[in-house]
Amino acid sequence: MLIGDGMPTDALALVLDELDYGVILLDGRDDVQFANYRALGELDRRQALQLARGRLLASDARDAQTLACALAGARRGVRRLIELGTDKCRIRMSVLPVGTDGVMLTLGRARLCEPLTIIGFAATYGLTLTETNVLEALCEGLSPTDIARVHGVAVSTVRTQIASIRDKTDTEGIDHLRREMATLPPIPVKLRCASRQAMPQPSNREAAGRAAAPAINGARVPVAA
Repeated sequence: MLIGDGMPTDALALVLDELDYGVILLDGRDDVQFANYRALGELDRRQALQLARGRLLASDARDAQTLACALAGARRGVRRLIELGTDKCRIRMSVLPVGTDGVMLTLGRARLCEPLTIIGFAATYGLTLTETNVLEALCEGLSPTDIARVHGVAVSTVRTQIASIRDKTDTEGIDHLRREMATLPPIPVKLRCASRQAMPQPSNREAAGRAAAPAINGARVPVAA
């Protein structure tokens, strides 16, 4: 790891807030020392795990046991992937040892690509607005038939747009295109806050939960803020 001597803690926090993965750091007593905005937003959306009074609380007893075992394992040097909750409340995370007794939780992404990443990719390859919307739908896991039904057009129209996307991006098919999108560096939605504290406060958490992703249907959104 390379960190400059003059790198302040606040700057590191800002860097972590730009990640499109939720990151939570626990100390040796399981107290939350840091959570980036992505993590706070995920905790708001997925009720399987909550942040209360500086600690992570699982809503289900079995999930609480799973988390406790993973944290104990991390302090023995064991890295693992766990899953808490079910259906729309499901949250997946890696549990990793950090330092002597710290633990880092990295939360799974809620989507394949961020909207701004899709827009940036589309701009790079000269995709039209319609093609960008189709690409966004493909990244959400929709099939050509699903996209046609949602937009009220013929499946052949959607397939024509997909063929144009493939031609412009030099990809062999939908699966190849999705793999390419999954490897793109993220352009997360910019979340602004007047101040940053190491320990997240409820006001920050609520604000992160209300943060909205930019719409890309019907209008271009600039990549740079």
